[in-house]
Amino acid sequence: SVLPPANTCPFCDVNHKAFAEDYNDVTKQFKQTAWHLAQPSGSKAGLADVYVGTIEATTVRNKYLGIRAGRRIVMHVVGAETKLGVGGYDYKDFSEMVSQVARTFQLPANRVPVDAVWGWLSKASSSTAA
Repeated sequence: SVLPPANTCPFCDVNHKAFAEDYNDVTKQFKQTAWHLAQPSGSKAGLADVYVGTIEATTVRNKYLGIRAGRRIVMHVVGAETKLGVGGYDYKDFSEMVSQVARTFQLPANRVPVDAVWGWLSKASSSTAA
């Protein structure tokens, strides 16, 4: 008897789509509408560009993630874009990136988007309180 091929990646199936919208279109729209936060003086170029914004999307059926199709959702996004790669032996750049992001959120010039994030988090925590 011939055995079926072994599934060497049992979790690879979770990489299926969750949203109907095209990733590239959503990324382009997000970059055009999101706040691009000002960086602190002395920041390393390309270490962490911070964006704050909202993405609206429609779900598609994904049996692996238990997602039903056709549900409109709103995602509030705080994203840090960086040129850092994954792995290596010296993680000093990652600690500098986190520090830069924290300093970015403290700048008075970024008050409006930071207040928006605070509002999102306040609503989320009050809706989940028991």
